[in-house]
Amino acid sequence: MKQIKNRFYLGFILIPLISLLLAKILYIFASITVSDIYYTGSSSAFLRFLPYLCKHGYLLFDQLFAGASIASVIYSVTYFGKKTAIKSIIAASLSFLAAFVVELVYNVTRNSLSTGQITAAAIAMISELLFFAVILIISFIFASLFLKFSFTSRKRNRLKTYSIYRAAIIPTGISTIIRILDITLFNVIPFLKEYDDIRPDEIADIALDYIYCIGIYFVLTYILAAIVLAVFKSITGALKPKFTGVSK
Repeated sequence: MKQIKNRFYLGFILIPLISLLLAKILYIFASITVSDIYYTGSSSAFLRFLPYLCKHGYLLFDQLFAGASIASVIYSVTYFGKKTAIKSIIAASLSFLAAFVVELVYNVTRNSLSTGQITAAAIAMISELLFFAVILIISFIFASLFLKFSFTSRKRNRLKTYSIYRAAIIPTGISTIIRILDITLFNVIPFLKEYDDIRPDEIADIALDYIYCIGIYFVLTYILAAIVLAVFKSITGALKPKFTGVSK
């Protein structure tokens, strides 16, 4: 069992960490290449496409980090106990901080940020980290509830109804709803209040913002979380859910 747990530890540490570091690196490359005539004006189709490749690669790995972190917490609660789940939350948070340091060092080195800009970046990072921590805590709570219901529910198909894969829907959905509310309250409503004659293309842009938010932060993140859950299962093998509440 110790070997299995060690393999799982390695998985929930490395998968989110590597994902987010790759996301930050690709984000940096995207910001460099998108404004560089060497790439945008190149005769090579690959070089012209590279900024978009980096941008979409960043989005993919950024959501892989989010999905893997959620999956780590849910898998920990279900099969290893609450103490292990807390460790997975800490590991994901430290990965977040490590990636922020990488991005900050790059920005300070390349863009010579002022003290005020560094402070603003730090405040933004703390806000994002708090939001991320809330989502992981929600993952912890609902994973615990799903684990309990998978044993106590009278539903005939309770194991499927309260599976780890369905548990991942809740925090992913809540994260998306919060983002949709943010778009609505701070972008859409002020825009609708300020302008009376809204064009059809502007309405289409608003609709696309919502579709993009749902597609990236719910659909993509959930798919990646489900894939990581399957990866964890292949790493640990089939395990019995840890419903006793005893954490190891």
